Amino acid sequence: MRLEAGAQATLSTAAAEKVYRSLGPETRVETRIVLEPGAVLEWIPQETILFDGARFLRGMRAELGPDALLLAAETLVFGRAARGETMSRGLIRDRWRLHGAQGLLWADALALEGDLAAPLLNPFGFAGAEALGTLLLAGGDATAGRDLLRSLPERAPGAATIPRPGLLLARWMGRAAAVREAVGEAIVTLRAAQLGLPARLPRLWTT
Repeated sequence: MRLEAGAQATLSTAAAEKVYRSLGPETRVETRIVLEPGAVLEWIPQETILFDGARFLRGMRAELGPDALLLAAETLVFGRAARGETMSRGLIRDRWRLHGAQGLLWADALALEGDLAAPLLNPFGFAGAEALGTLLLAGGDATAGRDLLRSLPERAPGAATIPRPGLLLARWMGRAAAVREAVGEAIVTLRAAQLGLPARLPRLWTT
């Protein structure tokens, strides 16, 4: 998708995305975002629920022009938490790339395959977390955004940092409902403070 210079948009999903068990083929989702100078985009889909045995490949590439602003959030849920199901096998490859006028600004990737029980339970890995939430703010006031997130009540274990000037990264891991609540609260806080939008989630998130 492309936003022209000075445009502003919010993009979400109508409900959580579900990736079902696969007998072989992978589910592939590729997203390319281009923000022309001064464009503002809020990219806030609801969580992606990975069923046991799912094979999921996702790539996100964002290209920001001068003075563009991106608030992006994604959440992965490892199994159907509401049914007590965990994701014990399958494939997850989740890749993010953020580019600006200076070139590559940030890159990140998650790769898990086969028997997922061990890495998802490893205390030095996911430590039994049901979900992983990621939030990225590029082009705004990263320091003020980080301080706001750090002042919020802890809904799920998480942290906010500035990996490079002008870029805010926050992550949460824990129970699926708590991670969703933490990500939602962070979106509400930053959309009001940084994008000048109402301090509430879009109606799709709450209906």
